[in-house]
Amino acid sequence: MVFESSVVINGVCYAFVMWKNPESRLAVAIFYFLSTYVIVLLIFVFCYAKIIVAIRRQSRVMASHNPAGSSTAQTQSNQIQSNVIKTMILVCAFYAIAWLPEKIFILLLGFDLNVSVLDNGYYLTMFLGFLYICTSVKIA
Repeated sequence: MVFESSVVINGVCYAFVMWKNPESRLAVAIFYFLSTYVIVLLIFVFCYAKIIVAIRRQSRVMASHNPAGSSTAQTQSNQIQSNVIKTMILVCAFYAIAWLPEKIFILLLGFDLNVSVLDNGYYLTMFLGFLYICTSVKIA
């Protein structure tokens, strides 16, 4: 895909700029948006949901082993579930907010709406995405 959509003009390489037809440019842009944004968010939600299910199952097992102190174990389990849910919302929301400008920029490029990868706006949107990568280590 890179070789088919790239060209060197006057010694400057233009990657992902020269497409054979507009349909292929649009198809790649939509595929890129779905595979790097929508599917990633769905994976986040699915994995965090599995973690919550495992925590709930473990808390039921622990409560059945110790009926006298079940209220303490239940409180601790509720706190863990609350922390996982807060982390899930924070990670998903921050990913969605940080990467959305770059994904929209690529979609605009796919719809051929007078934008270029060489614009400074693209680098700003990429900076936001990389900022997410750097800060997500601190969040989790």
